[in-house]
Amino acid sequence: VAKGINLYSPVSTGDSDYGYKSGTSMSSPNTAGTLALLQQHYQNTHNADRMLSATLKALVIHSADEAGEYSGPDYKFGWGLLNSKNAARIISEDVLLNVIDQQTISAGSSYSRTVIANAIDPLKVTIVWTDPEGTPAPSSLDPVDPMLVNDLDLRIVKDGSVTYYPWKLDRNNPDAAATNIGKNSVDNVEQVYIPNPVANNYTIEVDYDGTLTNGSQSFSIIISGIAAVQCGLLGDSDLDGICDDGDSSGVAGDNPCAGSEVVNCDDNCPDTPNGQTGGTCGKVISGVVMGTGVPCMDNATCGTGEICMMQQSDFNVNGIGDACDCYSDLNGDGTVDIFDLLIIKNEYNRTNCDTISCLADINRTGTVDILDLLIMKNEYARQGCP
Repeated sequence: VAKGINLYSPVSTGDSDYGYKSGTSMSSPNTAGTLALLQQHYQNTHNADRMLSATLKALVIHSADEAGEYSGPDYKFGWGLLNSKNAARIISEDVLLNVIDQQTISAGSSYSRTVIANAIDPLKVTIVWTDPEGTPAPSSLDPVDPMLVNDLDLRIVKDGSVTYYPWKLDRNNPDAAATNIGKNSVDNVEQVYIPNPVANNYTIEVDYDGTLTNGSQSFSIIISGIAAVQCGLLGDSDLDGICDDGDSSGVAGDNPCAGSEVVNCDDNCPDTPNGQTGGTCGKVISGVVMGTGVPCMDNATCGTGEICMMQQSDFNVNGIGDACDCYSDLNGDGTVDIFDLLIIKNEYNRTNCDTISCLADINRTGTVDILDLLIMKNEYARQGCP
């Protein structure tokens, strides 16, 4: 539905006269004008391309404000109240996030895309398709024959185990809330809505039941509530907003990020948060910040004197981030133990580490001393070092 009460509009009493009008004669041009402006905004931001009619329909349904008594569609207000601002924002977001798409599935194929929820907004996905013409039902009063020809099915799967289904209304109980407990085999509009997603990977899937008339079916899809950083096939294991394979080389870790660098490089702690959407608490020992393994969002989350490590800092420049590094694993066997302590013992009191290599100069002061020993003390017996 669209606003049609007390709209400020030109009136016929004069070329420069305006007044307030109400009725469908106001809501209809409100809708038509809004959709035309949205199409223009899309062209202005997408190299003069135009949205398909199914895409424009999906966009205004997806971005509408809830108007009914319950979440989801209903027989009184449809999908809600037209909201041009929300729709225009989604068009603008699409330039960076690819949240508006037009896809085609053929016989025997399906569509799949994995996204990361931002854990702030609801995760919502809407698909719309222009269905081929069907065969009208015999003339009768309020026939209930399903008229859908190509029955596409939308769902979202979390962790490969939890499946979320689209809204569906009950024609025999029109005042009831829409349900989302199974497939919708009636409508050529489907929407999955997850009100409180966690910051995790969710897989959007579209396939079909039966057969596809004409051998294929195009559909438009709108997505909202996803994180600003979306990673490829190798994903974002620790969900910190830094991709495991950020340079899209096909290999995670071959080009580690450093410092505030987060684009076109790989997460240098792929299993420990140290990025844009989460970090790990760290404590300063002998001038070195050491991760404690405790996740955080800011310094207040951490203990006294600790900081929240949310950058890809790499103190010893070894390609492993400070949040997950073991500085004291001097022999590189993955464990801080007696063998590393022996290395410190053999190099203790060496003072020329700025000119020759000293494995035991952990804090890089040029001297192997008690400060390096303190770092090892805090990391001693640690296993699973990267």
